[in-house]
Amino acid sequence: MSKYNWTEDDLRNCLNKLHRLLKKEKDPDRIELINVDINSLNSLLSDEMNKKDNTPKLLELYRWAKEDYHEFEFLKPAFVEFYDVVSKNNGYDEVNFKKISLSKKDILSITHDFYKSLGHYFFSNFMRVFYRRKDHTRFNNSLEDYDYRGATFYVLSLKESFIEINRDFSALDILTSIHEYMHATSAVINPGHMSDEKNIYSEIDPLFIELIAYDYLEDLFNDGTATKLRYLTHLDRVEESYDLQSLFKVMDYEKGLKKEFTTNKELKDAGMECNILDVELENILYYPNVDSEKYVTSYMFAVELYSLYKEDKEKALNYLKQILLMKKMSPEQYYSRIKSLGLYPNNSIRTFHKELIAETNRLVRTKKQD
Repeated sequence: MSKYNWTEDDLRNCLNKLHRLLKKEKDPDRIELINVDINSLNSLLSDEMNKKDNTPKLLELYRWAKEDYHEFEFLKPAFVEFYDVVSKNNGYDEVNFKKISLSKKDILSITHDFYKSLGHYFFSNFMRVFYRRKDHTRFNNSLEDYDYRGATFYVLSLKESFIEINRDFSALDILTSIHEYMHATSAVINPGHMSDEKNIYSEIDPLFIELIAYDYLEDLFNDGTATKLRYLTHLDRVEESYDLQSLFKVMDYEKGLKKEFTTNKELKDAGMECNILDVELENILYYPNVDSEKYVTSYMFAVELYSLYKEDKEKALNYLKQILLMKKMSPEQYYSRIKSLGLYPNNSIRTFHKELIAETNRLVRTKKQD
């Protein structure tokens, strides 16, 4: 196999290994974890994923979204408060940063050095993944051909992760590597961190680590690149927050009718009544870049952790460790436990948002003057 690449054959080899392990395993918890891995890999490798004639109808996707909503409805006030802040004074949405000629080895070397700066606990767990980087990290050469920056595929019971990085040939590639390696590191620390029950919080760790990494890269490049990247990531959360607000409007409209939509036309008409164009509704339901509720929830807490990190690095990293080790709770229980640490959603977002917009505007104005 060539360096920094993996293929579907590697995933199939893991699948075969899991089936062999399952026959010998006696521990119920291990059996459950192995079955989770088997189902996940089967889904990933399934030819059904590539069938175009299986595309769900718009109404079907909307009904799925409503089912998901019941799982996180308790978070709606926090989502509304977050949107109220980040939807205002977004400043410039056109920021450019130079292309840089970094090799795959360079990207992974910077990733390694960044994790080393976090201290022994996170670095040692990171290294349990990183030592397999040559056959567990794959680089694709055009981000434009994908609708996501990167992905991590887990084989939790084997403590293996297969990382995919879609290259932009800018400093963004480093952030993608750092983000995905945090997912893999978290899976080593606690495989249960990726369970469905905790899924809505599963981006806290990589988004928080990204926020630290922007500072690290700013020191490395010293040219404003990292601040611009932080701003673009922030805009992603703004867009996801808008998507959530749009869905809430349609759901509230349907509730007001006291009957459920039965046709795509009824759904689209409701969207128009809520000032949501057909194309916007279709983009939200058919082509979501992410699960908006997951990323917005995680980002709200990541910003709180980052604000604490700037005051007390060790305390913030210890809180992150505690969050990662939580398991077997409902989404509301996770929410209560995280808040019990003193991390309240949106406590710091107003200051964070204001300072980020001001700094980005300063950089853009300076660039224009140059």
